[in-house]
Amino acid sequence: MDLQVIAKGQAIRGARKTKCYIDDPEEDKETKTITTMENLRDWVAGTIMPMFTEGNLKITGTVIHDECLVNYIYHNGHTFKKLSMEAVENPVYEEKN
Repeated sequence: MDLQVIAKGQAIRGARKTKCYIDDPEEDKETKTITTMENLRDWVAGTIMPMFTEGNLKITGTVIHDECLVNYIYHNGHTFKKLSMEAVENPVYEEKN
């Protein structure tokens, strides 16, 4: 198994990936400006997403701002086959067509 750990904003080189796990992509300080949140979305859209013609991308995190990455992908991730939002008190699951 080939495992590669990368930091936000870092270039990714090599073969196409089959699995990607993004854990807590943003901290409170990174959601203070729309520009910072857009920069992360641009990096994910331009660097992470093109690696996946097939495979699994899992992102977990807390919705800490209306425009944070986790919330943005949930509301705009129409290209994903399956999206889920898990919450402790009110779990919601939505199958995407």
